[in-house]
Amino acid sequence: MIRVLVESISDIDSAYYKYLLEYPPKGVLFLNKNKKLLITSSRKFLSRLKIKRLFHKILKYSNLPKIKKARKHFNVDLYHSSHTFLITDKPYVIDFEHYWILSYSSESAYGVIGKKLIKKLFLRKNLKYILPWTYAAYNSIPKEIRSDKKIRDKIKVVYPAVPTNKYPRKKYNKLKIIFTSRYFMLKGEHIIYKIYKILHMKYQDCVELIIVAPVPSNVSQKYNFIKFYDIMPQEDLFKLFEKAHIYIYPRYIDTFGFTILEAMSFGMPVIASDGFARRELITDNETGFIIPRSKNEIEHYIDKISELIENPSLLKSMSRRAFKEIKYGKFSIRRRNKVLKEVYESAIE
Repeated sequence: MIRVLVESISDIDSAYYKYLLEYPPKGVLFLNKNKKLLITSSRKFLSRLKIKRLFHKILKYSNLPKIKKARKHFNVDLYHSSHTFLITDKPYVIDFEHYWILSYSSESAYGVIGKKLIKKLFLRKNLKYILPWTYAAYNSIPKEIRSDKKIRDKIKVVYPAVPTNKYPRKKYNKLKIIFTSRYFMLKGEHIIYKIYKILHMKYQDCVELIIVAPVPSNVSQKYNFIKFYDIMPQEDLFKLFEKAHIYIYPRYIDTFGFTILEAMSFGMPVIASDGFARRELITDNETGFIIPRSKNEIEHYIDKISELIENPSLLKSMSRRAFKEIKYGKFSIRRRNKVLKEVYESAIE
């Protein structure tokens, strides 16, 4: 049994680690105490976000990578670190969704001093593996760092995973189109309102438009044809996902987007704006549609959503492909655990 402790510079609040701890590889024991990993209170989440941003603002030009002293645990064989370098004598692996997240800002991560410090930390002997979530994350590492053979040999892309149950049987008499975000006012809201307004005018009683996000009351009153829900516990969100048909994701700044995979795990094709690792998550025209960034972006969204609304057989086939991608493809628990088990075993040899 390999005993692993997951470490982070702050409270772990990511679906990546929730699914890692809940669905460990066979022969791996995570030593973290069971606790709620995802914040589901909008008030608490936004307060935490403000503190996090203030902290990053203070350290923005420090050139310091994220680094912390690992917690001592008498039973640990290996540390798995969440985009944070560790001070420890034990072996550890580090994962990240984008290179710059290893520092407090992109300016410091890509600056001359920042790159030198991060490269030095990458070369430490007890850092056994560097685990970018995607190939886009791999390519975000500066070439002068990943071209070093000692570092390159440590790098292994390990896709995150999302669990699935049975393929959900959905009713198609009224299509439910859903968008979710824990900080809605920063991600895609200007596009969402326009898309939903056009869809409402075009289809009215044929669709139900849903937003799960901390939306101000004046906004929900203005767009009274939309069903608004505040941030909710994951089990309640998934009840909405079970019945929803299309997931839209008009975001630019995200480096991953776990809700894309979670939506697919409930048989929803995803229509998303192009960006960073988006084409690794969604297979265009198979498990969803990738919308190019352009002045006609909203029209492209409407065209693709309309295509699914007006062609039920296409919607159902894409729904099944999305579900199978999560259950059997590169984002499956089984595939992730196989790769991660090999990484852990190699790291402690």
